[in-house]
Amino acid sequence: MRRRFLIGLLVVFVTTLCLEACTKQASVRYETTYKTAKHRDLVHLTSDTKMVEIKGGKYLPFYTTNKDSLNQVNSFLIDEHPVTNAQFLAFVKKNPQWRRSQIKSLYTDSTYLKDWVNDTTLPENALPDSPVCYVSWYAASAYAKAVGKRLPTMDEWEFMAMADETTSNARKKKEYSDAIVNLY
Repeated sequence: MRRRFLIGLLVVFVTTLCLEACTKQASVRYETTYKTAKHRDLVHLTSDTKMVEIKGGKYLPFYTTNKDSLNQVNSFLIDEHPVTNAQFLAFVKKNPQWRRSQIKSLYTDSTYLKDWVNDTTLPENALPDSPVCYVSWYAASAYAKAVGKRLPTMDEWEFMAMADETTSNARKKKEYSDAIVNLY
């Protein structure tokens, strides 16, 4: 279970890296529109997902031009497990503007919820408690807002992703590097 959680975190981290690069280019132009248009109309949900505290610290970012500069991350809370199919389904049922057929192309691409049968039907073989896939950063942010939370920052994701089951910075361990390479 813990390994599945860590793999899920790694997948989300890599996805976040890709989204962050793309989003930075467009975010200045669309941020005001997004915040006012999307979060204002959200139907809020309750979340029974337990949050755990990640103790902060300093770390060397993976992508940096200054190898002598450490980033500081304050302690923060994060959900104990990724958002599930069932949780995201409940979100889109209450917030139709985030359904596949209704979402504006500004907030997603053609892969958004592509494995779902339709707007409110999960794939036949989808497990309700498995992590939801094919969700845009904007949709993930709206979901987090709807349940009274927020997405981790890039620094928080990277700080957390460098840990393994026993070490807060496992990047120098061969088995850690091997596990990441095996994911690809």
